Amino acid sequence: MATYKGISGFNIKSLATDPSNLLEGEIWYNSTSGTLKVAPLVAGSWAAGGSMGAGKYGMAGCGTQDAAVAFGGRNPSSSIVDTAEEYNGSAWASQTAMPAGVGDFYSGFGIQTAAVGAGGDSGPGAALDTTYEYNGSSWASGGALGTARRGSAASGLLGAGLIWGGQAGAGPTPIINSTELYDGSAWTSDGNMGTGRKGLGTAVSGTQTASLTFCGQSTTPPATTVIISEEYNGTGWSAGEDYPQLATRIAGAGTLTAGLGFGGDTPPGGMSNVTAEYDGSSWTTTGNLGTARRSMGGAGTGTAGLCFGGDANPPITAATEEFTGAAATAQTVTTS
Repeated sequence: MATYKGISGFNIKSLATDPSNLLEGEIWYNSTSGTLKVAPLVAGSWAAGGSMGAGKYGMAGCGTQDAAVAFGGRNPSSSIVDTAEEYNGSAWASQTAMPAGVGDFYSGFGIQTAAVGAGGDSGPGAALDTTYEYNGSSWASGGALGTARRGSAASGLLGAGLIWGGQAGAGPTPIINSTELYDGSAWTSDGNMGTGRKGLGTAVSGTQTASLTFCGQSTTPPATTVIISEEYNGTGWSAGEDYPQLATRIAGAGTLTAGLGFGGDTPPGGMSNVTAEYDGSSWTTTGNLGTARRSMGGAGTGTAGLCFGGDANPPITAATEEFTGAAATAQTVTTS
C-alpha cells in the first residue's frame, strides 16, 4: 500500500503546536490535540469595522487599514460636507474640517498624516481645480490642478502623487483622459489614458511610477460603463486585464501588483458587493462585501483593505468593512 512518504518523499511532521507561518498545502500532525492538519488557501473576506460618525458618500480617503482618513463628500440629504474623520483600526474620530466642502471627491491619496485631495465639485456642474493637504491636524491649500475635474481617481504620496480621468463639469461636459503629477506644490501634465472615464476605481496606495485604474463611465451622454483596466508606469498608460464586472463609482485599495477593487454601481442601476484582487496581470474574485454599495471610500493594501461609507440604495451608510486577504489557514482533517 502506498504511503505518504512514498508519494511525497518525506514523512508528515509531528508538532506540539500548529506552525505560525503556514504555507499553502502544508500538512502536519498535532501531537497535543492528536489531529492531522492541513493548510489550504482560504479566500479573502470582509468583516465589520467601526462605523463612521455619519453616513456619507462621494468622499475622498487614503491611508492604511488601521490609520486612514476620510474627508469631504455628501451627506444623506446630498448636501456637500467639509467634515474629516480618522480611523484607528477600530473606530472613527472627527478631525479638523476642510477649508471648504467638496463633493464627487474620490481623488484622495497619501497617508493619514500627509493626505491630499484634489478636484471634486462644489455643486451641480462645478468641477474644481483646488487641492487640499492634511498633516494629521490641520489643512492647507496646495497647487491648483491644470484641469478642473470631478469624479477622478488618484494615488501616490504627498510629494509624489498623480490624478487622472474625471469629468470637466456636469451634463454634457467632456470626460477627461488626461493625467497630472503632483510634487507637493504644483501639478504638471503627463500621458493620457487610453480611455477617459469618471467614477473609476484606483489602487489608492499605488505610486507615481506604478498605478492601477479600472472600470468607470466612459461617455456621457449616453452613459457607458466599462470593465477596462489600465496600468501606469510613470510616463504612460497601457492596457491591463479587464475587471470581472461592469462597474462605476467603484472603490479600490492596494498597489499595481497587489490591488483590490470592490463594490460599485452596475448597469442598469444595480449595486455590487463583488470584490476582486489584482496581481499585476490578472483579476481574481474573492470574498464579497457584506453590504453592496457604490460611491464609497477605499484605503489600505490589497491584503488589508478598508471600505467605508457609500450609497447602499438606500440608505447612505456609515458602515465600515475591513478586508483580510487570502491566506493559508490550519484545518483539521476529518473523515466526514
